[in-house]
Amino acid sequence: MILSYIRKNQCKRLFYPLMLLGVVIFLVWRSPVTEYVTKRTISNAMLINDSMAKKVLYAKIKTGTLYYSGEDCLAGGELVGHYYYELIGGSCHFYLIRAVAGYPASKTLEGQTIIGRVDAFEPEILDPLTQKLAEDISWDAKSLKSVCQKYFVNQTAYLNRREIVLMVVLLLVFVLMIVVFIRTFLYIINPRLTKTYRNLEHYGNPEKILSDVEKQIRRRILLQTKTLILTPRYLVELSDDICAIIPLPEVLWIYDHAAMRRTIKGRQLSYTIHVVTMKGEEYTLTGKSHREVSAIYHELNTRYPNFFFGYSKEHQEMVQYVLHEMKNEKT
Repeated sequence: MILSYIRKNQCKRLFYPLMLLGVVIFLVWRSPVTEYVTKRTISNAMLINDSMAKKVLYAKIKTGTLYYSGEDCLAGGELVGHYYYELIGGSCHFYLIRAVAGYPASKTLEGQTIIGRVDAFEPEILDPLTQKLAEDISWDAKSLKSVCQKYFVNQTAYLNRREIVLMVVLLLVFVLMIVVFIRTFLYIINPRLTKTYRNLEHYGNPEKILSDVEKQIRRRILLQTKTLILTPRYLVELSDDICAIIPLPEVLWIYDHAAMRRTIKGRQLSYTIHVVTMKGEEYTLTGKSHREVSAIYHELNTRYPNFFFGYSKEHQEMVQYVLHEMKNEKT
């Protein structure tokens, strides 16, 4: 019964990781992550037309000598890059190169290997760019514009700071989800790996304790709520948040606190039960009502009057002292 519940509970916990993984896959699909990996190597003499631009988002190009056009790219008043050009095969190819050294830009760049995004020129950028270049090389602006490509390779758009952060976050989330999936599947296959089962090792043979718990649940339930079962020897919590088996003879201190929580029905008072055992284990059972807490206290106070009941500074100090002394006895 208990192991079956652990399996079902672990299956339910797959929902949110699956949902988050779906979001990650969607963001990867909508982001240029895959294009970064599958960037295409093209010749610097190749003309990039509309058809190619649709297929090639990022390109790797080995250029010849590049010449500074005299124009720069600014974003928010900050220098981002410099426009360089290359005349090859009767056409003019432009590249936006990162402004690593700031001002002034180098007049020429020899044999560059550029990885960047293939972007289309906006008229307000291309017109002044060709006009300035035509003046510098003493050429007619209209004739120059006719041989200029309408697409340029934008090095500043490849692995910029924002996209690097996005890729790192997506990678970390993806790795985390894989770890969660592996752990959850292992728990489903073998519930004895879960913390619920391993905690029982502090109190004896886990298999014998589980067998005893299930016998008591079948025959001697003292109190049962939606998520909690009380038997003469065990307090068992079976909720979506936690699956816990607490041997009552091992309990040292039990107390609760209340807090207002927002629910569909409005603000309601919700109680949390804290249980500390003689082994130093602490359990937190949330989402209880005042009626449940009172009933549990009544049953436990009757059967185990030696517990520390309720929170107080004195109880906290006494519990810490007892746990400290028990630890010293072991050593």
